[in-house]
Amino acid sequence: MMKSKFRLSAMLSPLWVALLALLGYSCENNADMYGTPYGEWEIKGEVTDEENKPVADARILVIYPEMNSSQFDSPEFEDCWVMTDKSGRYISENGGFPSTLKVVCIPDDPVLRSDSTMVELKYSGKKKNDTWYWGSAKATVDFKLKKKE
Repeated sequence: MMKSKFRLSAMLSPLWVALLALLGYSCENNADMYGTPYGEWEIKGEVTDEENKPVADARILVIYPEMNSSQFDSPEFEDCWVMTDKSGRYISENGGFPSTLKVVCIPDDPVLRSDSTMVELKYSGKKKNDTWYWGSAKATVDFKLKKKE
């Protein structure tokens, strides 16, 4: 009888270990084994032409660097961009944890050329009691658009 209990526990032990590993239990009290860092970011700026006049109704698209901005240049992706106001100003806000973003400016005026740039985000305001929250990041990206030749 004793031998059968030993074999059964020997067979179940690896199953329990695998189950606990899948559930994410740890021997440490404060260990966060699984998760994704997150934060908030804000990119704002101003769009002007070469004569320093504000460019209204320009589309500002904020995407990951590896993405192709032309795929978002259609009405079905309207919620992916923000528009500049009469003063040429814009603000784009979102969450996540990108370290680098590409900011693309597509003017409504067909005389002006589109432009883009990369921006590095630096997060601050990390909370001590939240291991995955890395705070917020703010950046200013201004565009001075040139005329097409």
